[in-house]
Amino acid sequence: MDQLLLNSIFHPSDFSEGDELAFAHALRIAHAVSAELCLMHVREPLEKSYWADFPHVRDTLKQWGAVADETDKGKVKPAGVDNFKVEIVGTDPVRTILNFVHKHCFDLIVLATHQRQGFDRWLHRNIAEKIARRSGEMTLFVPRHQRGFVSGDSGELGLRRILVPVGNEPHPQSAIDAAAGLLDLLGVASCELRTLHVRESDDQEAPRIALPEKAGWDCERLVREGSAVETILATASEWKPDLIAMPTAGHQGFLDMIRGSQTERVLRESPCPLLAVQAFEPRGPVEFD
Repeated sequence: MDQLLLNSIFHPSDFSEGDELAFAHALRIAHAVSAELCLMHVREPLEKSYWADFPHVRDTLKQWGAVADETDKGKVKPAGVDNFKVEIVGTDPVRTILNFVHKHCFDLIVLATHQRQGFDRWLHRNIAEKIARRSGEMTLFVPRHQRGFVSGDSGELGLRRILVPVGNEPHPQSAIDAAAGLLDLLGVASCELRTLHVRESDDQEAPRIALPEKAGWDCERLVREGSAVETILATASEWKPDLIAMPTAGHQGFLDMIRGSQTERVLRESPCPLLAVQAFEPRGPVEFD
């Protein structure tokens, strides 16, 4: 498994209530790995906004105990985060954000999501899903009204249970590697990792995967039958993971265009943050369990 690199993290914000949790996740990860953090807001032409509306990086780090005193006021980088803020005027936030992402290339995008369903999803612009799908970058979705694995008040990390649904298409190895890499970077010494293969019949084989072999890690393979999305969500509701990691290959065919990919459908009802990782086929000789 190649080492996960997170040198730059991107978090667009609309300054609305509920975005604070996604910002806390972006900042906590950036602080842990000393990554560059870009905060962006797309302002409508007639909208009034102020620089103070942006999430406060230094004040939050100080609240978390990452900034010791006032002597380094205005100098956030010594606390572990180099950040910059961007405001762009535009009428199409998805296009504006994607143009910026494609120009600058980030290692991780952190997005707040409303988890809209059905007709409500058609009435409102589903910005988060579109940005993730069209950017091609690894994306951490943080549902606005669900629990996260970072405390906004203290910055405390609660990342102990990881659920990785595994199917044959797309191949799940990239999601397994990314989840394990993220925990390594965050200094998580012990965790429970469960892979979940949902099959339609007894003779359907699970994909061949390589699981992390690390002290303090408890890895288990679950196999269940049923509808993939419903079974993943039922398992998440029962087991209560802190993070779901899934591979994604975008929309595959007409049905995906109408209802969303499997990852997007799980996201809309996920009880915790979801890490969407671009799928790839394992390369070279890999030792599988």
